[in-house]
Amino acid sequence: MTELIDSYGSRHEYGINLHKDGLALDNVPVTSTASELNLLDGATFTLAELILAATGLSTGKFVVGQKFVVTYPQVAAADVAKTFFVAPAACKIVSGYERHVAVAGQAGVLTVEKLTAAEAPGSGDDLFTTGWDLTSTANTSVSKTAVTTAAGTLAAGDALCLKVQSGAATSYALGTISLVMQYV
Repeated sequence: MTELIDSYGSRHEYGINLHKDGLALDNVPVTSTASELNLLDGATFTLAELILAATGLSTGKFVVGQKFVVTYPQVAAADVAKTFFVAPAACKIVSGYERHVAVAGQAGVLTVEKLTAAEAPGSGDDLFTTGWDLTSTANTSVSKTAVTTAAGTLAAGDALCLKVQSGAATSYALGTISLVMQYV
């Protein structure tokens, strides 16, 4: 447990100052410089490292919990089995939306699959239990909730690909897939 003893913080236009009188982390006394905190047991941490550790945030521009949207526009039958996203950091799909202008002329269900290193399209994990019906009403958005299993989490470098879950997508055209995703 981190404990701040007789300390207080102040905020100003350039950041936050931590003022201390007997500051301790896990009961280890702390000294400080302008850019780092020094635990008197010999460990040294930058302020950024301590803030990230205390808040559970990841490094860089990928903030754990932050949501973002990936859209794959103008999808047609020929786009099935094409990779359309490569994860820059660990993330998962929260939900997905599909809308098409041209109804498929045959029964077919479209889904999104996760491809790990060396996996070929068609051999990955389905990220929706039930995909989108390609014969559903044209010009109508249909939403789906993604799987919540561990298989639904992408590691950095994993890819997303469209997959026909059942039937065919032969005449599917002018579709758009939007995925709400979240860094984990």
